[in-house]
Formats: sequence, structure tokens, C-alpha cells
Amino acid sequence: MASSRRSESIRSFHSALSHQVDRSRDRNRAQRFARQRQEARSQQLAREVARYFTSSERLDYIGTAGVGRHGGCLLLRELDDDGAMARRLVVKYSLNEKEDDDLRNEYRWLKRMRGAEHVGQLIELAEASLELRSLETAPRSENVDDDGGEASGSGSGGNANNGDGADGGNGPRRPTLALERETVHPDRPMATITQNSGHLNNFLFSKMELNDTDHSFVPLVKLIDFGRGMEEDRDEDGGDLIGWVTNVFSIAQALEPLIRNGRHVPDDDRDPIKVELGAGRADRLSSLGLESVMYNDEIDGELRLLYARCMSQTAAHVPGPAELLAACERGVARPAAYYADYPSLAGALETDEAVRSFFTRPIFDADVAVVDPAAPPSLVVSEPQPPPPMPQPEMPLGSGSDPDPLSLASLSLSSARIGDPRTRPFVRRQLHHVKKKALRLFRSRGNPGAGR
Repeated sequence: MASSRRSESIRSFHSALSHQVDRSRDRNRAQRFARQRQEARSQQLAREVARYFTSSERLDYIGTAGVGRHGGCLLLRELDDDGAMARRLVVKYSLNEKEDDDLRNEYRWLKRMRGAEHVGQLIELAEASLELRSLETAPRSENVDDDGGEASGSGSGGNANNGDGADGGNGPRRPTLALERETVHPDRPMATITQNSGHLNNFLFSKMELNDTDHSFVPLVKLIDFGRGMEEDRDEDGGDLIGWVTNVFSIAQALEPLIRNGRHVPDDDRDPIKVELGAGRADRLSSLGLESVMYNDEIDGELRLLYARCMSQTAAHVPGPAELLAACERGVARPAAYYADYPSLAGALETDEAVRSFFTRPIFDADVAVVDPAAPPSLVVSEPQPPPPMPQPEMPLGSGSDPDPLSLASLSLSSARIGDPRTRPFVRRQLHHVKKKALRLFRSRGNPGAGR
């Protein structure tokens, strides 16, 4: 009898659990379909906006750099008289009055930052209002947030030119356009300007064109989206300008997925980690960085300390933009001898020749020759040479002491930092080719366990 009741209880529990799993699966499926519908609708809107430009034979639509409920960013190519690309254009548009104001604010700040190396050259345009049929015919139920409120960016429209309010029905919304062109002018500091929205989606890593896969390995980072940009007021901040602290923190946080090579990055709710700043320093750094990064024995010690400082809870320990740039330039300039006796494969992978040959075919030669994925890799690693004396590591930034006593001491960069080997087959083969030669090099130095 007891066994029968126990079996019935187990069956009931299993049935309830199955129903719960089914409901969860149905909910996830519905959410996935909703996201797909939203993405398809956003892409359709982007194509409609692009048609206003591609009516000119001199402009080609490349694709979207990003689309959403707030608006989008289009990539176009302007052609010269011979049909060759003259310049690349970036078009940003917004979808309602609130985002119109953000876009106007971004345009104002980009004009003020003109000349900074990360700011495109703006093309002066009058504001334009477009009639988009996709927004006119979209059901109102698809333009609300999950809590029943109106979705910012896809609800009430209004004319961006005259500040009209909601259209009150299913009439067309009219996006405002701004236009900028990419260029480089590296001679203007922007000490008082803050970006104010430094989440991961506002950082562009490498890619500027969706289909430009060859150049997606270029180690380039761009901070974008100044819709909420503002200028700091010293009087409001006790005489200090600290907005850059948030931007530096966000940059370090945005780099975490790259450092972890695609592995899951824990949420923002983290416990601080105490880090010793070195001999002669009584204070310790309290950092919100990931322990798996700060104590990763494949990452250079100074780089780990720099990362920990960027995510410090105390603004006094955070490196300023000039110090951060100097540290990066110093790291790039280090010779192969610096990494010669480091563990992992850095002794072979961090040589100038290895890095140069790894990037030459997929990047520098991408515009002049078609890379055949079936072709054998042309990567060359120098023959083993007796390792030179290990140079003394440079002083950690701001510590005034040797980095050896640090908990974050002196190991090498991982091969994962040289592009993502999973992205294209020939790159994966190239990296495998380097590793094989590196293992032979390590074994010749008396490290038979290097391949394990």
C-alpha cells in the first residue's frame, strides 16, 4: 500500500515537473519568436531608411551596424565616377521624439569632439522626417514593452522637426537622420566629456562592415553612442572630473569576454578582490575584476594589474586615459625577449614575426588577394635561439615598486588574444601551425611536458 502511494506520488511529481518544463519550453519558444519578429521588423525598417539614400546611383547599402526599438545605424558606401569606393558613410536614425533628442545631443557632441581620433567627420544635413510604412502597419501590441508600457523607440512618433507629440494611433513614425563619415584626427584631448552609457553594446570591436570578415580580426576598439553624452561640471563633483573613471571601468568590463575567449562572464554583482600593490605600498587595491582574469597565469602581470586597477572601487587607483594609453603602447613595444622564458606558448607567439605573419594574409593582404581557405598556411616561426637574459619587468603603474611581489605577477599573454581561432578555418590552421613549431621549440629547451 505504501509502495503504491509512493509510486503515485512519484508519478504526480514527474507529471507536474513535466508540465512545468513544457510551460518553460513554450515560454522560451514564444520569447524567441518574438525576438525574431522584432529583429525582422527592425531590419525591414533599416532597408526602408536605406532606400532614401540608395536612390542615388553613387550610394550602395552595405548593411546595418545595429538596429533596435530606439532606431538604428546603417552602413553605406559612396562610389566615385569610376565605381570605386570613395568613402564609407554611417547613417544613424531614431524612431520617436525622445530618441530624436538623444540623436540631436549626440550630433552636438560629435561636432564638439571633431578632431578627436575616434570621431568621424560629420556631414552637415538638415533634419529629415521619413514616412516608413512598416511602422505604420505594425500592430500596436508589438510596440509595447513586457510591462505593458510603450516601448521607447517604437511607440509614439511625432515630427522631429516641430516637436509634435504622439500621433495617437497607427500613423507613420518619422525617424530623424544624422550622418557621419569615418576618418582619423588624433590630436585633440577630450578630458571633460563623458559617454554615460558604457555598456557592452556601445563598444565596437574590430568590425565596421557586417560582411567584411577578413578585417574582423583587426585589434580595434571604438566607443560609440554619445546620445546621452554630457560635459562634467567641477563644481558638482567637488572640484574633480571623474566621469572618465566610469568609462575606463566600462572599457575593462567590455574586454572581459575577449580575455575569457568567449566563456561566460559573471554578472555585475561581484565581491571585491583585494590585490597587493607591491613592496613598499601599505594600501591594497579593492577591485571588482574577475579572479579568473587577475590570477590567470597566461596573462602578463602588468596587464593583469592594469585590468585590476581599471575596475578598482577607489577612483584614486584607476589609471587616467593618458596613463592607460602609455601602458598599452609600452606593452605593444616589448620585444620577443621579454616573453622568451614565459610559460605557455608566448615565447613563440609573441614574436614580431609570428604576429606579423599571422595577420598579413587575413588582414593586410585582404584587399589585394583572395585568401584560399584550402591553401597551406604561410606562417613562419624563427628557428630556436638561445634565450637572452630576461629583462626586468617595468614598474607597475602607480606602484613605484617591482611587480614580482604582486599576487598578479609576471606570466604571459595567451594565444587567444591573437584573434579568435574559431572564426575562420584557415586562421585555426595557422594557429595550429604556430603551436606545433612552438612545442618543438619548447622541447628543444628541455620542456618535454610542454605539449600536455
